[in-house]
Amino acid sequence: TLGKERTVPKPWSPIRVEGPKLQIWGRNITLGDNGLPQQIKTLGREILARPVAMSWRVAGKDARAKPSGLSFTEKAEDRVAWQASLTGGGLRATVNAWMEFDGLIYTDVELRPEEDELEIQELKIEVPIRKDAATQFIANGGGGNFRASVIYREIPADKPWAWNSAEQPYP
Repeated sequence: TLGKERTVPKPWSPIRVEGPKLQIWGRNITLGDNGLPQQIKTLGREILARPVAMSWRVAGKDARAKPSGLSFTEKAEDRVAWQASLTGGGLRATVNAWMEFDGLIYTDVELRPEEDELEIQELKIEVPIRKDAATQFIANGGGGNFRASVIYREIPADKPWAWNSAEQPYP
């Protein structure tokens, strides 16, 4: 039953929320207006080269998602949840996300056309990792089989790198 209760087990500490900043044991995450991490510091080291960004291609045109604000929907010691909206190119995205006391961040992105039906050719979520901050990247697509949806990537040391969800999809 460990982990099913809404508690913060030792040695972790409760999540502290100060504006868009989330502080947990050994890590600070600053959220952007798009609901995605703008800055991540682990033990004082910057992890992101620049903020996480979302864009898409609709009807043959690239559109950068423009955020319209971030709001928190839950603030508890063990879990914080938030929502943000983004628009661009006739498409609206809603980001619903939450973070647990241990740093796990779960993000759900819902896409809807603003008026008529649209064909989405591409959705990009770019996570630009500093090459001096990490050697590996691990993400999970969740879904029905959480353990089988994991993706592992080695971060090249000799060139800039950003995980691009369109180029390196989940299995």
